[in-house]
Amino acid sequence: MGKRPAEEDVDESMVDMEPRRVVAPRKTKNLPPPEELYAMFKRQKFVGTRYPHRQTMKELGIARDIEFLFQRSGLGSFMTKNLEAYDEETCYVLASLQLHFYEDETEFHADDCLGYITFSVKGTTYSLTFKEVENLYGFLQASGMSQDVLKEKIKSVWKTIGDGKEYTSSKSKSAQIRNPAVRYFHKSLASMIFARKETGNVNESEIQLIDIALSGVLPSTRDSRELVGDRTDGSMVLVLLDQLMYCNDWVLKAVRRGVQGKLSIGGLVTPLLVACDVELRGKGSGTSSKARLSRH
Repeated sequence: MGKRPAEEDVDESMVDMEPRRVVAPRKTKNLPPPEELYAMFKRQKFVGTRYPHRQTMKELGIARDIEFLFQRSGLGSFMTKNLEAYDEETCYVLASLQLHFYEDETEFHADDCLGYITFSVKGTTYSLTFKEVENLYGFLQASGMSQDVLKEKIKSVWKTIGDGKEYTSSKSKSAQIRNPAVRYFHKSLASMIFARKETGNVNESEIQLIDIALSGVLPSTRDSRELVGDRTDGSMVLVLLDQLMYCNDWVLKAVRRGVQGKLSIGGLVTPLLVACDVELRGKGSGTSSKARLSRH
């Protein structure tokens, strides 16, 4: 499968990308045509995707701990997929990306039971199953449609890793996380997966992934609650795809406000382009060189 045809502080000139709560993605409706969305994306400022800095992690003595947390959260070897971003091709993908769930279709594939994605670049439509995307990004295998972490457990986790105060997404800060590895893990999630310019606060999606990563590592929270993590074996593929789909809402908001946003999620799109052998002619942005990735 793969390539196959298919029928910083936000100032007045920039708008930050705010991630949605992690839920099972669905097809986005009532959007402008892809060509209009593409033009909107092209008007944004295209910047490189920020990946964890391995040398910094080594100097801090937390490299192995960070890798362990990525594995525990279901992200697997995702942190090593440091690819350059390509503006034109990224904009095409974001403007045309569609998620198709087999439960919504007449077909059903036992090996790829969740579904597949389609996107178009310069008139050619490509398709990848969720399973192929999962392998591309190095995510651990999972079968759930969404992640389900109890809110009360999230609050308990925050009291354990933070300064003991109650968790609120608008006030709980990354600097309050006492363990340096967990703190760096959070900043990696916020800047890479959720493409946030400012990573000072810890939002619900991020604390949810921290909860999953620490489950089985911490025997219990400070208030003696057992960590059970994700109760549904939710797929990280859907977390990523949901964030890519959210870019449509983000760019519409930027256009309505008459401001230019920083589009820093391009590096996460590149594996899809490489897997489908899309010729990358757009202007590159980022420090990592292009590389071929295996889907298996």
